[in-house]
Amino acid sequence: MGGGNFEKVRVILTLLFISGVTTLLETLFGTRLPSIASASFAYAIPITSIVTADRFQSIADPHERFLQTMRAIQGSLIITGCFQVVMGFLGLWRNTARFLSPLSLAPCVTFSGLGLYYLGFPALARCVEIGLPQVIIMVFITQYLPHYVKFKRPLCDRFGLLFSVPIVWLFAQLLTSSGVYDHKSVVTQLSCRTDRSGFVSAAPWVFIPSPFQWGSPTFKAGEAFAMMAASFVSLFEVKAGETHPSLFITSVLEKI
Repeated sequence: MGGGNFEKVRVILTLLFISGVTTLLETLFGTRLPSIASASFAYAIPITSIVTADRFQSIADPHERFLQTMRAIQGSLIITGCFQVVMGFLGLWRNTARFLSPLSLAPCVTFSGLGLYYLGFPALARCVEIGLPQVIIMVFITQYLPHYVKFKRPLCDRFGLLFSVPIVWLFAQLLTSSGVYDHKSVVTQLSCRTDRSGFVSAAPWVFIPSPFQWGSPTFKAGEAFAMMAASFVSLFEVKAGETHPSLFITSVLEKI
């Protein structure tokens, strides 16, 4: 793919910024469910195929190869976004979702959670000092804090992850600065220290992404169709992801 830490940081910051804005819009004006909007892992396969395309491997300059790759990804995502808009306006997904009964959604919700198991828990096991406090703090904020601190809006239920991540990040920075990992193994330092990846030093203090920040998007039919197939898979993930918090909210309202 090319590019150094600065280019990778811009991609990560753009993804986090858009995820945060989407989450705020969904929780305040949209479905108002306690769920985090983020990129789907279903897009990993078509994006990987774009990154490893032969036409980009011949570019010698890493920075230029990175820009060309991001432009191709942008173009495919634009076509995919238009595809989802058309499906929404024509009611195609609504007609499909009518046939999804609770019996069919139960395994869908289960597999959507189990599909993230190999990503979450192995990462937690690589750095228990940070991963375990993250889980504990998030559970405390979402499940126990609302019983002690009353808000007019369900802030803890909706934004539990957004509240817990900065707390744990500061805790990780404190452990790194205090020298806890100085004499640990290389694998532990890479997983736990906040200064090993080079992303923190390369990241700006304030970053607001702009449209087409990597240049004009490029379009290719094969890449666009592959991305649209991934978007269709992500629709089922979103449906399953919305079903679980909606059932949770329903059970909470029944207890009130």
